[in-house]
Amino acid sequence: MKVKRAKKRNKKNKNAVIITCMILLLLIIIFSNSIVEEKSIERENHYTEDINIPEENVPETKKQPTLSKENKRKNENLEKKPQLQMNCTGQELKRKNFTICFNESKKIANYTHHVITREMIENNKKNKRPPFRRDPHYKASKVNEKDYTNSGYDRGHLVPAGDLGFDSVSLRESFYMTNIAPQDPSKNRGQWKQLESHGRSLALKYDSIEVITGVIFVTDSLYEIIGLNEVAVPHYWYKIFNYRNEHECYIMRNEKPEYEFHHYRVEKKECETRTGVKWKNSQGS
Repeated sequence: MKVKRAKKRNKKNKNAVIITCMILLLLIIIFSNSIVEEKSIERENHYTEDINIPEENVPETKKQPTLSKENKRKNENLEKKPQLQMNCTGQELKRKNFTICFNESKKIANYTHHVITREMIENNKKNKRPPFRRDPHYKASKVNEKDYTNSGYDRGHLVPAGDLGFDSVSLRESFYMTNIAPQDPSKNRGQWKQLESHGRSLALKYDSIEVITGVIFVTDSLYEIIGLNEVAVPHYWYKIFNYRNEHECYIMRNEKPEYEFHHYRVEKKECETRTGVKWKNSQGS
């Protein structure tokens, strides 16, 4: 009798184990399928973002509004008669769509000047990223991309490549080392990148904006250098937007920022004092 009961218990235990194993196996299959599906969705979303705007978010095709004669005139005046004035104490280098004031002793630009229009931004293309390289049009500068390797600094653009996607020549020129300066990686890939995007948003909103981007050295003798060509590391970077009698000036220390880029906006008087930029027909701050 005892043997029979033991056999029954063993049979029940075996059945329980089999049922438990089947339940676990079923749960594993369901969990695995959900992971595969999740990864599939992630790949699909990444692909969609990589190629273009998702189909459901594509705006209706509308004819772009044409600028009024008054706005066209303002844009032309801004391009031909800059409202921001700088005294270039270095070598002035003219490029197709921007100008560089290059400091030969520090091996970086003091500042750059360019104009962004709505038309330029609307005609931006997804071009292949050009390589960083020594400026072939300015033989006096020996700076090359290797000067930044393992330095702890990014190769930071003064004139952003994102402003020049409409023209392959200008885009390529923006990767010449005369348009590059050492920049903190966190700043370059974070708040500074956001500031550059903000400039393009202003161009779309106001049709045309004037931009000066530059660097500041607190002292002219004490600063870090990197690379075999002894490239100077600036203490601060600044960017100025000028449009429709309005202006925005941002000055950021060359280190990981603590706040969003809006926090680093300064008044015109402080901007002029620290950067040396002057406004034509200045009317206070």
